[in-house]
Amino acid sequence: RDAQVMSARLEHFTIRDCECAVEGDRQLVYDNISTLLKATKKVHESAKEAESLFVFDSLVRRKMPHIFATTRFHFCFMYQEYVMIGFLAFGVQLVDCVSWLRDEDMSWRPFCVTSVLVVTRMLFLYPAVLMLMEWCASCNLAWTGCKQMLWASFCIVVYLPALAWVWYLEGALSQPMQDDDRYLIAGCAAG
Repeated sequence: RDAQVMSARLEHFTIRDCECAVEGDRQLVYDNISTLLKATKKVHESAKEAESLFVFDSLVRRKMPHIFATTRFHFCFMYQEYVMIGFLAFGVQLVDCVSWLRDEDMSWRPFCVTSVLVVTRMLFLYPAVLMLMEWCASCNLAWTGCKQMLWASFCIVVYLPALAWVWYLEGALSQPMQDDDRYLIAGCAAG
């Protein structure tokens, strides 16, 4: 239903009905649209502002409903690309872990603990958060008020178990190691 509302709004779009955050900037926006359409040769150089705005409205009505429909519920990147973004964000921490092994007084435990946490963030948590944010943004563009608040709450609740798991790992693995903990680390590294 919300997709239909959004599509209908795009099919009947007119720039003159749009809200302007600063009403004094409306003329500047119109001038910029006119300049852009002249520069891209969508209108003739001598076209008046009204003609430029009409062409802009026509472009939005013709192209945007299709673009909106094809991008809704789709991700911009493949999972591997999200992982690469995670690697760029957390890969330095993994390199730091390896450098710890050079220290003769350092045991394998801090290396294992930090490696598990960094790899978890890099391969799961960070990509999952990016994908969740993108999905949330793409599927409720027309929602406002209570619906939007409920949707944001749902997304937070979906994310919390993953966050709790990482906090649990950080807390459990930072304690002195006991025999049972070796199984926990092995399970986390394997899973």
